[in-house]
Amino acid sequence: MNQIRHGNTKHLACTLCFFLSVLFASALPGSAGKAEAFESRNVGVGYIANTISGVDKRDAKVALEIMVRKIVMRQFPDVESSSVIYEDLETAVKALENEEIDIMTLLSTNYLELRDRSIMTPKFIGSIGGEPEEEYVLLVKGKNNITTLHQLRNKKLIIQNGGSGSISTMWLDTLLMEQALPESHLFFNSVKKVDKISMAVLPVFFGQVDACIVPKYAYETMVELNPQVGRDLNVLSESPGYLITVTCYRSGIDEKDQMTISSQFDTLDETPEYRQILILFHLKSVKRYKPEYLLNVEKLYTDYHRLKLASNLGKQEAHAPE
Repeated sequence: MNQIRHGNTKHLACTLCFFLSVLFASALPGSAGKAEAFESRNVGVGYIANTISGVDKRDAKVALEIMVRKIVMRQFPDVESSSVIYEDLETAVKALENEEIDIMTLLSTNYLELRDRSIMTPKFIGSIGGEPEEEYVLLVKGKNNITTLHQLRNKKLIIQNGGSGSISTMWLDTLLMEQALPESHLFFNSVKKVDKISMAVLPVFFGQVDACIVPKYAYETMVELNPQVGRDLNVLSESPGYLITVTCYRSGIDEKDQMTISSQFDTLDETPEYRQILILFHLKSVKRYKPEYLLNVEKLYTDYHRLKLASNLGKQEAHAPE
């Protein structure tokens, strides 16, 4: 199986989702929520590698593991759980269908791919900027007088990495195809992905790179700290808000167990460990999933695939023999 054990991974941006998954998993599979229900039960938690951007500090990883252990052992000392990071979506889906895992965190766009198969139910989302959805800005150097996407042809672009990078790239590709331009990997001279916001914004600020895409809230925070950045950079385009990741439960989980999970969720903010994790990973909150959170990313997903299909058909027609 193509997978990486949680203990060996060097990327942890979805660690809060893992923490929540372990905590909520302690409510399964007994609707009474008693430890006796878990004596012969190993609750499997999985998430997809493309949801992850790096958290480099080893002490953060150690601190998180201590917090999770404290919470789980305090409530259900006999519960065992295992976690797996899957490099590809299909391997994770097979594990879910085979009931090897009960909980999975994945990109919202990946969830849309799988929604019709009815194998999972979305339950929770993480919020980094304070809102359920994340907005993006495409930034350029003001003095370069770039006012249209066309002017960025054959230029250099930086995108923040991780799951948000995947969705922001889809947003950019959709913008390009709407103007009959090729997708970003063909349109730009180079596209580089980085983990940190500063590694995307500062090269544009110093004129080393022509454009970057970063979360709007992170850019606004940087401008507050250094107003010169806001004076020197221009926002060429701004996206709607998109839901990035969603944590889902295997569809076979009993409804009563799901109610127990919800009761666990409602008391999370009362625990000091939960508040410490929010601070540690610069997160604002964790929210229950609502269908309306998917509306913008659903439109993006539909528009992107419609435009890509039209572009591919156009290419086939252009190369068809007369």
